[in-house]
Amino acid sequence: MLQSVCTTNESQKSPEPCSQNDEETERHILRQLRQSGVGGQPAVQCQFRNGVLVLSGSLPSYYRKQMAQEVALQAAHVSRVVNLIEVVPSKQNQTK
Repeated sequence: MLQSVCTTNESQKSPEPCSQNDEETERHILRQLRQSGVGGQPAVQCQFRNGVLVLSGSLPSYYRKQMAQEVALQAAHVSRVVNLIEVVPSKQNQTK
């Protein structure tokens, strides 16, 4: 499942309001990830503020993690991507 998540500003310890533009950028990136075949199950989330996009969640391969980063870097208004996606191989990809 792909979802948009608002962040908090750690220095203020209070929720940072999501601007409509930030939310639109998050939705656009999640749509691009879905259309590229990178996103899907397991979950990938994104948080966008001030030109920085944080990707988190898990994907079944390092290749898909890197592709998610490449898709995100191509989005308008994104100047930096922090890729925190974990690689969790699916059971059917593991050798016996």
